[in-house]
Amino acid sequence: MGQNTIAAPVITIYLPDVICPFPWKLHERFEDVERNMISWAADVFGDYPTVRHRLKHLQRSKFMMWLCMLYPQKSPSELQSWGRFTTAFTLFDDASELARLDGQPNDSWWADPVPLLREGLDLLQVRRGKDTELVNSSRLPLIITKTINAIAQMCGAATLEGREDLLQCIGEVMDGIIIEGEINASAKAEELDLTAYLNLRQKTYGQQIYAAGAVDDTRRRFDNAKELRDPRLKELRRFTILHMALANDLYSFRKEYMENYDRIESMVNLVAILHRDMTWQQAIDRCVELIYDAERRYISIRDAWLEEGDPSGVVRDVSRRLEFLIAGNLQFMKVTPRYHGSYFTGEFHGGMVICDPADRHTYHPDIPVLGLAESANAASQREKSLEPHIPKE
Repeated sequence: MGQNTIAAPVITIYLPDVICPFPWKLHERFEDVERNMISWAADVFGDYPTVRHRLKHLQRSKFMMWLCMLYPQKSPSELQSWGRFTTAFTLFDDASELARLDGQPNDSWWADPVPLLREGLDLLQVRRGKDTELVNSSRLPLIITKTINAIAQMCGAATLEGREDLLQCIGEVMDGIIIEGEINASAKAEELDLTAYLNLRQKTYGQQIYAAGAVDDTRRRFDNAKELRDPRLKELRRFTILHMALANDLYSFRKEYMENYDRIESMVNLVAILHRDMTWQQAIDRCVELIYDAERRYISIRDAWLEEGDPSGVVRDVSRRLEFLIAGNLQFMKVTPRYHGSYFTGEFHGGMVICDPADRHTYHPDIPVLGLAESANAASQREKSLEPHIPKE
């Protein structure tokens, strides 16, 4: 532990059940999509030991359910390319983050793959996303080109405008992750104020990519609709992305707190940013307020727009797709073991949560964690100890 690091104490917080008025829906082919993605990833990433562990963890976390909740209306063939990109990008991000946190040996370039992904994306952008297969570059590992090929396939199903939107959004996310990595490496998270953090977070969580895909689904249905060039759509997208990012910060807090147990001051999470000026519980509560504020502002813009009339149905269609993103993302946060421990089942409806660094192993049970391992049985019992919150009189 470095001299500037701060060890994380055991804390207990009340994690509320955030709700939203939008319906969520799981794609009817979810199980097929997940099975295909696991098979594809095992084949593509099979030579990388770090990834084999992460792939097992992602499968346990129901990670493909997240995509199938965002896009319950996409065709299975489109979900295949989106699923490959999502799987690969999540594996890259998780494995490199775990290597950073635990100081584990890395597979050469593997500890920092995003710059290579950015290079591959630049090659694809030169082709304006038109190629369905990217010619392998001697500078790029095959694993990178396969990820870029998945992006090319996503672009191949998009409209011309949607393709440009998609490539720009993916580039922004990659650039944001590179910046976040630099912040983590230099332990400068404490230099981020709330505004700077929110701007960064909306890039690094990657939701603008999926918002672009949702909008293009409407664009393909309503060719050249003027409503899709209305500046209000940009605002709807902004608050959609903000809601999704903040919900992730809230429900991933427990996991991130325990993973960053020896460097809390460099933790890049909204709750940690807010905690500088308030208690942990106050920071949690403030995060919840910001989530609901994003929802209110989204609804205000949408309703005012609809009141002007929507004869073609474009506004209703695109807003419904954005609302699937908001609701699906939020629902996933409540059911995934990724944020509630590998032995978690069911749906989280709020409760008192213990954040104990000794519990880290419940999130990565297949990977040795520097003396912090806890038995599966003990971890399971701890997960069952969540108690309902009883407000004081």
